[in-house]
Amino acid sequence: MIFKSRLNTPLFFIGITLTLVFAACKGSESNDGTSSLESTDSLVEFEINEERTDAVDFNNEMTFMQEGTLDMIDALFQSDSSNVELNHENCLFELEINISSLKQMKGDTDKMNFVSAMIDLMEFYKKELSTDFLNVITILKKSEFTDKDDAFLKDYDLNFVELEEDAFNKVFISQEAFAKANNISLDFQE
Repeated sequence: MIFKSRLNTPLFFIGITLTLVFAACKGSESNDGTSSLESTDSLVEFEINEERTDAVDFNNEMTFMQEGTLDMIDALFQSDSSNVELNHENCLFELEINISSLKQMKGDTDKMNFVSAMIDLMEFYKKELSTDFLNVITILKKSEFTDKDDAFLKDYDLNFVELEEDAFNKVFISQEAFAKANNISLDFQE
């Protein structure tokens, strides 16, 4: 039996939409006084706001980290007796790397609030996988589940999803504040 978690919790896979429109056009006025646009072969200069671009890059880095972690957690929760221990070890290893990387980041208040929320999410996973999830591993390694095992898995799953949602909401709120402070827009997908 495969332990399936996460129910139908809406996940926030967050990316940045940054649209740049470049046009090489010049305006001209016709004989009747109306304006029109004509295409030219002239070079158009533009200036890229590096702070804004850096903010987009940072947000994307955080988003990819979160998505990668969610993929690992989902794989772990889909594990069976043959691969649960390996998936568990891989998750804990990757969480340690992510936490270490996040703790080395520096920046302004909005950026660091975002980083702090991501650290909290990663720490939540690490704590859960190092404590209560060990009971799940024990159950998954059994050849047959009892009614008590099924009830435990169901309760664990519901509790995990609820706690995970709280951590997601903190990330979401801090990410919105970061985006607003850096004048970038977020594109949300479920």
